[in-house]
Amino acid sequence: MNKSQIILLIESTLNDKMKENKDFIRYTYYELKVKYNLTELEIIKFTEFLKNKLENNYYLVYKENDKYEYKNTKAIVKSNEILIAIKKEVEKNGNLHKSRNGIIKKSKRLYRK
Repeated sequence: MNKSQIILLIESTLNDKMKENKDFIRYTYYELKVKYNLTELEIIKFTEFLKNKLENNYYLVYKENDKYEYKNTKAIVKSNEILIAIKKEVEKNGNLHKSRNGIIKKSKRLYRK
């Protein structure tokens, strides 16, 4: 699979995942290896491109063994998970804040970008 095919796969899978939940995105090893039949090298490229895209769209990105918090629950990215992404919150002045429970705090005048 070449670079443009990997990017097309990212676009289609990411759109589907964002329709389900735009605040929390998970990619598993099974999904990439079995469902999409990617080689180990393609998985590495896929993950690099996806991480870059998500970070550019205000997501915190976590990989295997990274610790993260979502909806007041602390967790670690499991060995069967390739990537976890959690949407950040953005203040009107442009400062970024870690998303907490997917709830916008009115007192800080936060909004989703």
